[in-house]
Amino acid sequence: MSRIEGVVATTRADRYLAQIVEHLGQIAGHGGHGGHGDHAGPPPVLATEHMGDTGRITFAWGTCTLSALPERLELSLEGDDAGALEQGAEQLAHRVATIGRRDGLEVVWNRAR
Repeated sequence: MSRIEGVVATTRADRYLAQIVEHLGQIAGHGGHGGHGDHAGPPPVLATEHMGDTGRITFAWGTCTLSALPERLELSLEGDDAGALEQGAEQLAHRVATIGRRDGLEVVWNRAR
């Protein structure tokens, strides 16, 4: 199993966690969006969960666990296919940047396998 961990510096991690999980949950409820290229569409979402200051998103390629802390949002991605995990990380980073564009959010990945 491969793993990629990321951090988003923000003092509003709880708000962004809720937004990301809700947004991707809506995609799961509608069967996903189409798209071409790395950033044209959101990643394929199977299910989402939001439990207070944590969230979990299940994708076709694996899972993303999110944790809201006072100064950051932590993301932990896990999956069996390293290539699909990398692509999922890039798509998720694009979604985070889009949702947090007003605050200039960016995921800083630490690829520990």
